[in-house]
Amino acid sequence: MKDWWYANWRTLLETIGVVAAALIGAAGVVTAAWIGVRKKKDKQSESEQTPAMFQSEQPEQSSESIKPTYYNYNFRIAEGWEEQQNYEKALEHYLQSAEDYGEDLENRDRAAALNSAGVMCVHLARYEEANDCFIKAQAIYRAKPEAKQVELAEIYHNRAVVYSEQQNYEKALFMFENALAIKEEMLGKDNPNTATTYGGIGIVYLKQERFDDALNQFLKALAIFEKKYGKYHPDTVNAYNNIAIVKLAQNKYFDALEYHYKVLAVEKKRWGDNATETALSKENIALVYGALGRYNDAITLYLQAYQVLVDKLGAEHPSTRKCLYSLRNDYNLSGLTEPFETWLAAQGITLPQ
Repeated sequence: MKDWWYANWRTLLETIGVVAAALIGAAGVVTAAWIGVRKKKDKQSESEQTPAMFQSEQPEQSSESIKPTYYNYNFRIAEGWEEQQNYEKALEHYLQSAEDYGEDLENRDRAAALNSAGVMCVHLARYEEANDCFIKAQAIYRAKPEAKQVELAEIYHNRAVVYSEQQNYEKALFMFENALAIKEEMLGKDNPNTATTYGGIGIVYLKQERFDDALNQFLKALAIFEKKYGKYHPDTVNAYNNIAIVKLAQNKYFDALEYHYKVLAVEKKRWGDNATETALSKENIALVYGALGRYNDAITLYLQAYQVLVDKLGAEHPSTRKCLYSLRNDYNLSGLTEPFETWLAAQGITLPQ
């Protein structure tokens, strides 16, 4: 079944969020916590406001104390846009907050803004710009070797993500190993932040088709997340997903189903049956059933997922369209003779024109 892996590798990698836009965020935020922790400055209740609500807060620019105040304003604005997934706007304000401090190589707040700007660039698949931001932040953290170096480890982690997305896996692993050495020494091997880097290394191994090595990293991360967070935490769920993908790539289909059903149980409990997260989990299980040739089981789950995705995301959303493509493909392989559109109409679904 190795040919099946090659035919479906992109879908598999998208399932675990290797595509950067699905993976990035502070550690603990949904998905695989691909990008490391970013320092958030003065993030209090105002960060929950929308960007539009901040517009009246801009200070008078004649004040001598404008720089720290204006920096906070820009950073909060950026966070608001980031929460709304408007990464272009967020990037604009993170860069502005960094520029407010000039070229000060000892200002760690500037480094935090540059790091966040780099994360936005990864969201936007602007990898060279991302690496430039991370390198500038790295220079600030390295200017004070006596200072806390966990932040430097996060920069190494984030640069590793950039190299991985550019398919430069050797540099990615080098950066991950630098990050891991610091985290294991300063935080310990059983720290969730360290586990995030184990997971990052596992994803690189997966992309290199080093499946046994990837599984080892994912299992180490899972053990930490389950111990520290329990089974309902997003990082734990993502570890389940990652392991399922490795098992599927190894043709261990029933092992893959075991982990995917763990994810489905959590998503149902957390979000309910009619949530996007639950629908995507069902789609992952359907993918395994398709690999097993159990097309009727696959199309049942794809249909359930598609109905939710249409309702929640709309018929033209990329995730909805991908689900429909998979549903149509497995329907055609199922041996059913009724035209697909006719069968779909009988399920109460009319395809968009």
